[in-house]
Amino acid sequence: LARYALAMADENLGRVSKSTLSQQTLMELVIQSIEAKDKITSSENHAIDIGEWNGVTLNDDSEVSRINWFRYGLRGTLHLEWLPSSVENLWISNNNLTGSLDITSGDCLRDARVNSNELNGTIAFDSLPEGLEVFEGHNNAFTGRLNLSALPRHMVQLTLQINKFEGECDLTRLPQSLTVLNISYNKLCGEIDLRNLPHSLVNLAVHSNLFEGKTDFSHLPESLRFFDMSDTKLSGVIYMDASQRYSMQNLNGKSFYTAQCGVTIVERKKGNPSDV
Repeated sequence: LARYALAMADENLGRVSKSTLSQQTLMELVIQSIEAKDKITSSENHAIDIGEWNGVTLNDDSEVSRINWFRYGLRGTLHLEWLPSSVENLWISNNNLTGSLDITSGDCLRDARVNSNELNGTIAFDSLPEGLEVFEGHNNAFTGRLNLSALPRHMVQLTLQINKFEGECDLTRLPQSLTVLNISYNKLCGEIDLRNLPHSLVNLAVHSNLFEGKTDFSHLPESLRFFDMSDTKLSGVIYMDASQRYSMQNLNGKSFYTAQCGVTIVERKKGNPSDV
């Protein structure tokens, strides 16, 4: 049935609506390019009801609400464009998954963890599900521009380190709810504007990129506790209290890393610019 539905979709240029397909068919379409499907279905030879699939949780309406295939040893491609719109949690990290990522139709998706795979291609950041709060996409091979100007407004955590994103990156229009942002180990370049970061931001990592230029650090949010800008060509001065400057041993302090870049941390004294 899944193969037939997919063939019909291809033949009709994608005009088959997900709403006309059962949850069973949708899930079979999702995994149809996965090797050794029995790791999920416990059977290669005949269809097993999705309620009995490994790592799949159904809600009270018998719809798929959670997929947890963390470290299942999966190989191949998941066709997430067929993901049931009822799915709230998608955890498929630490596998050997390949191909592109399309979760734009996950209407109920709140938490997507796809890290530590071999996923590639671009990500439509401006079309992510409106309710998405957590997206972990680090340690893959994603490419293209990093458009962070139209992220879901309730996003809390975004990790994209160790990919192949390139170009400039706008950090002035991040969701005000964001607490964690890691874009390190990419090929991002140009200057970065840190004057309008979310007041909720706690952890910011931009290190190991091609960022450059004199940077204004005078508007860093008070909430920021971890900031790594090392191994870039950023320059500037961060003024901190002495107790904050040496906070590596202070669990309630701030840990800012500036190795191999032109940023200097200076003890704040009377007359110095205001900073964190």
